[in-house]
Amino acid sequence: MLLGDLALFPTALIGLHFQVLGVSPLHTHFAIILLFFMATIVHSIAYMEIKLQPQDAGYLPILRFIFLVSGVIAIELLFAIIISPFWLFMVNLCPTLILAVLRHLYQHIYQCVYYATNLVLNVICSLLKKMCHLVDKIYDWVLQKFH
Repeated sequence: MLLGDLALFPTALIGLHFQVLGVSPLHTHFAIILLFFMATIVHSIAYMEIKLQPQDAGYLPILRFIFLVSGVIAIELLFAIIISPFWLFMVNLCPTLILAVLRHLYQHIYQCVYYATNLVLNVICSLLKKMCHLVDKIYDWVLQKFH
C-alpha cells in the first residue's frame, strides 16, 4: 500500500486541527513537514525501484525495508504534528513492548518445542536400540535351535 493511502487520515486531521487554530502548520512545524516530504520522496523512489526492477533481484529485500521504514517515518512525522511528543512516545512504546513480550514468549515456546522434540527423539532412539537388541537375541536363538 502506498503512503498516500495511509497519509490521507492524518493529513485531514492536520488540516482540521490547524484550521480551527487559525495558524499554518508550515509556520509552526516547518522542520517536521520538511522531513515528511523527504521521507515521502524516499518512500516513492523505493516503491518505483521495487516495481521497475526484476523481482528476483538480490537487493529487493533492502528496497522493501527502505520502503517500509520511510513510510512508517512519514506517518510518524504527520502524527508528530498533531499529537504531543509525550503521547507520540507512548503510542510508539506500546507496540514495542507488545513485540518484546511476544518475542520472549516465542523464545520460550521455541525452547519447549525443542526440548519436547529432543525428548521424543531420544525415546525413539532408545526404543530402536532395544528393538534391534531384541531382534539380535531372537536371531541368535533361532541359530542355536536350528543349527
